[in-house]
Amino acid sequence: MKKMLFINDSKMKEANNNRKQIAKIILFSLVILFLVIKFVFFILATFFSIEIFFNKFDKFQTISLYDFFLITCLVLYLQFKLRKKLAKILSVAVAILILFHVLIYNYGGFFSSDSRFLYFNSPDNKTTLVVQQTPMLFVENNSFYVKLNSFFIRNLNQEIGISNGYSAFTKGTYNIKWIYKNSIKLTYETGIDNNKETKLIKW
Repeated sequence: MKKMLFINDSKMKEANNNRKQIAKIILFSLVILFLVIKFVFFILATFFSIEIFFNKFDKFQTISLYDFFLITCLVLYLQFKLRKKLAKILSVAVAILILFHVLIYNYGGFFSSDSRFLYFNSPDNKTTLVVQQTPMLFVENNSFYVKLNSFFIRNLNQEIGISNGYSAFTKGTYNIKWIYKNSIKLTYETGIDNNKETKLIKW
């Protein structure tokens, strides 16, 4: 009877160890995968001005969400590698870091980005210009992108900022004229004595 219990106990321990090993391999693979993807995104953004894009999330929120999953997988993996006390301390520290990260990017006032996206199609409907309208305190920043597909946009590295809190895009006091397939002429009011400015956006 004792032998059977000992054998069963050994088999349970072996099964638990096998499950832990599988979990470690999966978590380690996810961490490596996330890091590789992050590196690819970095290369695309740095050298080709291509950024990940989802209609309802701006790039700051996307990065925040992505980093959350990366850090979570890393912490779970380290749980298997570190001593219990050290793992608990690390988990608490990372949980605070993640909470701070989420609060800063989503509710942090100066750093938060309550962005709105506007889409303008070319006359032939082959090109979509994306304007990211981001109010920050008393400044509204408008960044310009070209939509490549449902997941990626190309940053044109061109912006207009209005420092008096006036929002030309929200109020509709702007005009966009397509000059060629790869350029537009944007005329917008500045909110000061009905003054207007014109900017050529090219890509």
